[in-house]
Amino acid sequence: MKKLLVITITAALALALLAFVPDAEAQNNKRDNPAVSARHNAAPARFLPRGHQAKVLPAGHLRLSVGGSPFFYHGGVFYRPQGSVYVVVSAPIGARVGSLPTGFVSFSIGARRYYRLNATYYLYEPKTQEYVVVAEPEGAAGALAAAEPSGPLFVYPNEGQSEEQTRRDRYECYVWASEQSGFDPAQADQPSEFQSDYDRALSACLAGRGYTVR
Repeated sequence: MKKLLVITITAALALALLAFVPDAEAQNNKRDNPAVSARHNAAPARFLPRGHQAKVLPAGHLRLSVGGSPFFYHGGVFYRPQGSVYVVVSAPIGARVGSLPTGFVSFSIGARRYYRLNATYYLYEPKTQEYVVVAEPEGAAGALAAAEPSGPLFVYPNEGQSEEQTRRDRYECYVWASEQSGFDPAQADQPSEFQSDYDRALSACLAGRGYTVR
């Protein structure tokens, strides 16, 4: 009888402790809210390519309706149902999500705060605490290129690229390298252990576009 009583009390205590475990999605929303932190998380994200077909959606996916069409969202990736499968598609303009996964790059244009993730731009709305998919905002390239520290990086255009094209290529490679490495040199307090990954990714991107990087 005493043994049964001990087991019953132990089970009750375990259930009580579980009641105080914070919800993971709620913690993720808090972490991604720019009111809490304005920079992106350190760990890089990996995304499925456009056109990829999945028979089953990831657990915890979000169902959306954009312009009357059904979409599904999970971890920075948007899906559309097509027959018996779900196809990875470009983010629909106007889609709203409550959180972003790690690896996003944030920047400001005027008083507005934008986020770029998986070739998609989001505008954060503080009132609803949602990230809204938008077209690339005017001035995005300049805002990020201006914020990017030049450092001791020398980029030589081997194929006669213009100065404007070189700036654009550097910006696009900067965004790509930040997303791949989880390191954004334009943000403060970045984890130094990811900088070498960023440097390699940036150099590889620029070299692939016809530049010599030193």
